[in-house]
Amino acid sequence: DEIRKFSEQGDYHDPEFKSFYWKTSDNTMVPGLAEEVEKARRTMPEKYFLRNYEASPDAYHGQIYDDFNIDRHWVEFDYDPKKYKYVLGGQDWGFSHNGVLFVFGITMDDDVDVLDIVSQSGVNTVSTDHNEKSWRKIDLEYQEKYGIQWIFAGVDEPEHIQSLKRTGKDGLYVRIRGAKNSVIPGIDFCSSLMRRSEEHTSE
Repeated sequence: DEIRKFSEQGDYHDPEFKSFYWKTSDNTMVPGLAEEVEKARRTMPEKYFLRNYEASPDAYHGQIYDDFNIDRHWVEFDYDPKKYKYVLGGQDWGFSHNGVLFVFGITMDDDVDVLDIVSQSGVNTVSTDHNEKSWRKIDLEYQEKYGIQWIFAGVDEPEHIQSLKRTGKDGLYVRIRGAKNSVIPGIDFCSSLMRRSEEHTSE
């Protein structure tokens, strides 16, 4: 932004500054790139397409899920395990701030349903107190309830993952592994799913 401010005509213009940008679609040397750009134009929310493929310096970086609509994306339904080829979880750590267990199912048609969410603060990873809530107890409960194959967890706290992978005195362990923390691609993917659901609704 500072370089733009100095390089563009206006009150801050400085002739010693220049800025340049090229769009991804300008690159004609990469095989298949034009098709990728057109697919992204159809499937991605506009602001992400502008940021990722049009080099737009004005693409909005605030609220990430503009396409979320509670009336369209929040649907009550009975859980049927036969509907899903995979049931997975996502674990984010927190103590002062909320930690989260996110359970989702991938259908035979590759649609994604959010099945459950646990969001709580002040929860330890493990506890020797039977009456104290812990992520181990929560994870095991939802692992049993939904048949979660794997929980993918934030790798910023690797010791938590190791604790949950250990077999306890009850003979149980959490099926958990470290996630690939590709935050921006993950946000883009979820946004594209919301956009796709809107297109399916309008058809």
